This record gives sequence, C-alpha cells and structure tokens, in this order.
Amino acid sequence: MDKSTNTVNKFILVFIVIQPIMDILTTFTLSFPISVGSLLRTLFMSVLFITLFICFSHKNKKKNFTLMIMAFSGVLVSFIINLLLKSHFNWIWELNFYLKVSYFLVIIFAVLYVNERNCVSTRTLYTATTITSYIVGCTYWMAVLTNTSINSYRYDTSGYSGWFFSANELSAITLILFGLMSIQLIQKKQLAHWFAYIIILSMLPMIGTKTAFIGGLVLISITIAYILWKLRLKIWRDWHAIAFIMIIFLFACFIPYTSIGNNSPPENHVSPTQNELKANSELEALSTYELLSQKILSSRDIYFAEIKKDYLHAHILRKIFGLGYAGDYQNEPKLIEMDFFDLFFSLGIIGSLFAMLPLIFLVKHLIFKKPYFEIKYLLLFTIVGLSVGIAFLAGHVLFAPSAMTYLSIPLMLIGGHKNEQTQTS
Repeated sequence: MDKSTNTVNKFILVFIVIQPIMDILTTFTLSFPISVGSLLRTLFMSVLFITLFICFSHKNKKKNFTLMIMAFSGVLVSFIINLLLKSHFNWIWELNFYLKVSYFLVIIFAVLYVNERNCVSTRTLYTATTITSYIVGCTYWMAVLTNTSINSYRYDTSGYSGWFFSANELSAITLILFGLMSIQLIQKKQLAHWFAYIIILSMLPMIGTKTAFIGGLVLISITIAYILWKLRLKIWRDWHAIAFIMIIFLFACFIPYTSIGNNSPPENHVSPTQNELKANSELEALSTYELLSQKILSSRDIYFAEIKKDYLHAHILRKIFGLGYAGDYQNEPKLIEMDFFDLFFSLGIIGSLFAMLPLIFLVKHLIFKKPYFEIKYLLLFTIVGLSVGIAFLAGHVLFAPSAMTYLSIPLMLIGGHKNEQTQTS
C-alpha cells in the first residue's frame, strides 16, 4: 500500500468513525445558526467536490467528468430558476436542501472514484464499521437508560432515537450497520464483533420504526438460512451457530416488551366508544389496498398530491428543472419524504435525470462485473436494496447526509471485494 493510499484509508476510517459523533453534536446544536454536523459536512463536501473535479478532469476520466458536470449543472440551474420564479423562496430552507442533494451526488462520485482506483481497503471499512457500531449502540443505550433519549414520535407511538435527532435516519443507519456486522460475524466470529452485533440488534425493536425492525428481520432471516445451509441443519457441530440461534431466540422473546411490540395492535378487546365505532365503519368502507397504502405511506400520499398539484400548475421551466424545496409552500414547507419523488419534483424532468445518471452508472459498475456468489455479496446487496426501498417508501436516505455516508460503505465494499477478487484470481 503506497503512501497516498494509506492516507486515503486513514481519512476514510476517521471520517466514518466521527459520523455518529457529528450526529449527536448536531442534535445539541440545532438552536445554533448552523449546527456542527451541517458545518463539518458542508466543508467536507466542498473539499471532496474540488478534489473529484480535479481528478475527473484528466483525459482518462472524461466520462465521470461529464457526468459530474451534468449532475451539478442540473442542481445549479434548478436553484437559479427557483430563485427567480418561485413566489416564496426561503434562502435557508432552499439552500439547505440543495446542499443535501449535492452531498448525495458527491458521495456517489466518491464511491465511483474509490471503486475504480481500488484505493480503500475492505479491512479499513470493516474496522470503521465495528468502531462506529459501538459508538452508535453505546450512546443510544446511555440516552435510553439515563432517560435523556429523544422520542422517535411526537404522539402516542412508542420509540426512542437516543441522542439522534431523526428516528428515520437512525433506522437507516442502524440497518446498514447491522447488515455489515452480520457479515463480520459470519467471516471472523471474534468477541468484539459479537458484542457489536448484539448491541445493534438490541436497537432494532427499540427505535420503534417499521423500517428498522422489518429490515432487520430480513437480514436475520438471510443469516439464519445461510448458517443452516452451511451446516446442513446440524447446528450442534458449531458453537458459534448455537450461540447465534440462542441470541436470536432471546431477541424474539423480548420483542413484545420493546417499542415495536408496544406499537403493535393490542390483543385485548375493550368496548368501543361511539367515535371509535364510526371510525371503524369508515375504515371498513376502504379497500384493502387503501388501508395498506395508509399504513405504509403514513400520509405521504397527501403531501404527494399537494406537490403534484404545484408541479402541474408550475412554469414550464420549473417543470423541466423542478420546484425546488417542497413545492410552492406558503407557510412551513413539507417534503413528501419519499426520496425519489422528492428528487423528481424538486429538480424536474431534466434535473432529476441528470442527478440519477451517476447512480445508474454506479449500479451498472457494481452489478455488471464478474459475479461472485458468496454470502457477503448477498448481504451487501440486500443492505443496498433495503436502503433503496426505505428511500423510496420512507425517505431520509438519499438526502440525509448522515445516512448517505453510511450507505457509501456497502457500496465501496462491493466494489472493493470485487477488485480484491480480481487481483487475486
């Protein structure tokens, strides 16, 4: 490993490890004109953008350079058009959103650069993941046990987000870390990985969100299926497998006493009031599809309808390059919180297409290579798939700089593993 590559690895290690620290500091500095996390990530994004711009400007990187120019031109044009044509343009809200979109693009291009250059060791990424898991898990339980945790929901639904401001972002982060620790547990089975796995596992039902819990169940199911297949169902031959099954069994036993268990429909039947009877009759009138949509979308369909209306009545230039942040808001703006729809309505037909091209190019780069049918690839692609699913249904992934940083880890690991396999073959 040459000196420059070693420097990149150290930088990546430190940057990943300080992510949860920045998130916690952000929570406690939200009342400031600019939070610690926003300031540091903006500085990081600016430095990385300049670095990538210089690197891609070389002759052998013209494709990446062209993609970069197109993507950021779409963002810049969208910003300028909405600055000129939007009736209510709040500089703070709008600039904050466009910076988040830019952060998403910078991370995608950074992953492309890392995977093409193969300049980050998979060992560095896994080490950073383990350390970060301890920081996230320990601070989370410190917040819960000291009764200083932020509630995941404002109203009746139960859940804890620790000292992390957004439960939705924490759900995506926890799910990514949990999947990566599952790979660590399968590959190395060291005591440090066991503890990190357990502490992240314990968070899944406590956050209270469906995304963290259901996604965690998917990853657990894949891991159990792999262990049973590898041992031909004879788990008594491997004490690691026995320990894992026991941990999952205890996890299942404690679910009814966790936040996600409290959020499930009650089993007991209490005599309904007149209002409840009326509500029940209205629910019965809805189709199964409508009920399922309400449950999954959580009123996002309402915000979708409002922004869609804004889009249909917008100036032609704003249809092409987007409505900016949250459509034509009058008072407090509200995103749909479905990342791909937010991207389309915010950047328009051309802007969103330009922004998606780097992601499509990255996916092509990761998938259409020589395939390797191993459990680590299955879990890595599952992590990415679940994250994309969360982005589509619940948001807070692509335009959440913290979650997007964590998502870059499995994306770099897929490319890194493939590069290592290619080099050793």
